[in-house]
Amino acid sequence: LADPGLGKTKMVLDYSYLLKLTQPKFKGLIICPKALIFVWVDEVLKHRPELKVHVVQGVNYKEKILSRQEAIAHPTTTPTEERALRREIAALQAARDQDTDGIRNADLVVVNYTKLVLGEDFFVRNNWSMMAIDEGLVKNPRSAQTAAITKLAKRTPSRIIMSGTLINNGPEDVFSPVRIIEPSVLGTSFSKFNETYGIQVKSGVQKFTVGYRKKEEIRSCLEAVSIVLRKEEWLDLPPKEFKIITVKMSEEQRAMYDSLGANYIATTRDGQTVEVDNPLSCMCKLTQISNGFVYISDEDKDALVDLGMQVGVQGRASKKPK
Repeated sequence: LADPGLGKTKMVLDYSYLLKLTQPKFKGLIICPKALIFVWVDEVLKHRPELKVHVVQGVNYKEKILSRQEAIAHPTTTPTEERALRREIAALQAARDQDTDGIRNADLVVVNYTKLVLGEDFFVRNNWSMMAIDEGLVKNPRSAQTAAITKLAKRTPSRIIMSGTLINNGPEDVFSPVRIIEPSVLGTSFSKFNETYGIQVKSGVQKFTVGYRKKEEIRSCLEAVSIVLRKEEWLDLPPKEFKIITVKMSEEQRAMYDSLGANYIATTRDGQTVEVDNPLSCMCKLTQISNGFVYISDEDKDALVDLGMQVGVQGRASKKPK
């Protein structure tokens, strides 16, 4: 559990390299959001190029190939459709072989959460030395994602959860991550966790958890399996300084802003209507109206750069006065 910017990725890569040095058959699995897949690839190349990395391209190849073969055998399939289906089968077989070879030869295999759930049986069948769960998206004990990763964790000796913001909702977010890392600390039953720590009310035959007690005990259970790193402890940084720069809206902006804020409807100069039906949409539209481009004179640019603002340059010179 480390604040953003403290290098969780590098720590895991260094640990992976250490395991590779001590385990001849080391193979690690990195589970991360889709948007971070190639961040991992870049970080491996930057910090641990000794590790071979492979990104999983697809899962359920067998089912996909079978579905195309069934389509070919269907009496209504035309020759043109059949040729297209055969090309798809060839591409799927090539991708499957590439993935198989890549996983076999890699030290680290990177997969996103969705593909892990879709290919759960495949990943459980493989022998992983280590698994690292980036962003710690295993807080909901009832989700298919958490269930698949928990099942995989039982077969993986080294388990790491990485997060800078693990606890978003409350003590209930502690159970699943701790169960994955060390099941003996809080047990394996979420209902028993709720019975032990939850404040429950009964409605008919159902019980509902409305809060939690013994929060310090839950916290100590989390800390027992965690390394906690905070920026203020590890980085010597000056305090943040915030500056507010106010730009006055134009008369047209102000008129639209006021009318939309008061009546949820406004009209532009060319007669188009802006209308919203709920407060959240209204807030988004008001933000759009009140924000825009600010054109800065050359003599003001240095001052704004000193304040930490990024100042863009227009693509071509304008004849109009700035």
